Amino acid sequence: MDWIFGRMSERSSCGASFGNVNISDLDFADDAVIFAETLDILLGALEVLNEESEPLGLRISWVKTKIQAFGDILDAAVLSVSVCGEDVEVVDRFTYLGSDIHVSAGCEPEVNRRLGRAWGVMDSLDHGVWRCRYLCGRTKVRVFRSLVLPVLLYGCETWTLTKDLRRRLNSFGTRSLRRILGYRWSDFVSNERLLRETRMRFVTCIVRERQLRLYGHVARFPDADPAHQILSARESHEWRRPVGRPRASWLQQVDHHLKEMGMGLASAWGMARRRPLEYRRKVDAATRCSGTCSHT
Repeated sequence: MDWIFGRMSERSSCGASFGNVNISDLDFADDAVIFAETLDILLGALEVLNEESEPLGLRISWVKTKIQAFGDILDAAVLSVSVCGEDVEVVDRFTYLGSDIHVSAGCEPEVNRRLGRAWGVMDSLDHGVWRCRYLCGRTKVRVFRSLVLPVLLYGCETWTLTKDLRRRLNSFGTRSLRRILGYRWSDFVSNERLLRETRMRFVTCIVRERQLRLYGHVARFPDADPAHQILSARESHEWRRPVGRPRASWLQQVDHHLKEMGMGLASAWGMARRRPLEYRRKVDAATRCSGTCSHT
């Protein structure tokens, strides 16, 4: 597969530029994403990929192949394009490696999707676990940690959260714990007391810990790795921000978390590369919140 995509890149000159970094494709098992800055280059890359795959007995599933255009590259009325005699659908969103990728480049659709799935898991365990009188509260909380949180937080390392999304995530966590322990609104149990009793944290604290760990993990990647190159790339002077209110980026979010720890992006990057155990201890110490938390 690497040879096929290498040949495709050479013949079609596909790729997306990020500063001095050019990324042509991302591959995982039999799932792949091809990057191109124009539709013509993308169609040419798909045709070359089809030609290089056939001699090896590999066939592209055009039904599963989707095109997603960021910005104003395609007109909104375009619903599909023709490639090798097959119609390829143009979509606003698609699922890649279990995460919902939206054309807006925001994570709100994915967070909403994860919240819906997590509520579904909570409902499916209602009669068998949450209302079971033979299970203690500690066991129920462990079930919540093992079966519900993984569904909610899948891929959360890449989320860029707004204030509203943080509120909704934390609300899901506290409402679920109240449901598990049987607390009602008339019991006047605060969130801080609830989290201390269950030895849990706000959901956003767990997300923050995982994002900081991912930043340190990518810092230790080989220099040739695309993820390492993107995070270490400097902004080009030729870049221009789109018109409208500026959106917070993932790196800005991580930078904010690191500043609360008394660090910056550069210092944390260097520590994660040279002293990974010290970096991890700092992240653990800064995210082990109990009860009252100032990071929500």
